[in-house]
Amino acid sequence: MKSFRPGKEWRDTDGELIQAHGGQITYVDGRYYWYGENKSMTKSFKSPYWHNGVQCYSSEDLYTWKNEGTILKPNDDINSPLCRERIIDRPHILYNEKTKKYVMWIKLTGTPDKPKDWSTQHAGIAVSDKLVILFIPESLLGFEISVAGTDPPLLTAAVGFAGLSGFGMFSCFSSFAATASASGRSSPA
Repeated sequence: MKSFRPGKEWRDTDGELIQAHGGQITYVDGRYYWYGENKSMTKSFKSPYWHNGVQCYSSEDLYTWKNEGTILKPNDDINSPLCRERIIDRPHILYNEKTKKYVMWIKLTGTPDKPKDWSTQHAGIAVSDKLVILFIPESLLGFEISVAGTDPPLLTAAVGFAGLSGFGMFSCFSSFAATASASGRSSPA
């Protein structure tokens, strides 16, 4: 009998640990898709690496998960927001009916000089024709946020989609009492 075991390791159909941290599950064409940060290279909080890209899994029953591969590739260029040493967080994928593309919104943190500096935040956008193939980075919306009283600043990203207008929208806000916030809007491609 299959059962969920809270607190226990959860493995994919290849026997590997599922790597979908800070992610989301969505349902498309009769299958569930679970995607999130791949933390396979992050062995501890002292690790130089924060992530190994964004991983995607698929399932018919929410229990058995097949690894569909890396859908947002990392790199080792410290000047790139996708560098393994810099922070990516909370990927969300939306379908844009107007462009017929999947759009990934992701929080990017840090600078080349301070790769894990939570006070510098960016929203990255990547697009793909299909949910389980490589997403191509398209743009970076930059903003700086400083939240008093937290070290590092604790932020949460939220993504919404206004289907009638065709615009994707996002906002960042503090998990605690907000002393600063930023929001942005991106028109469809």
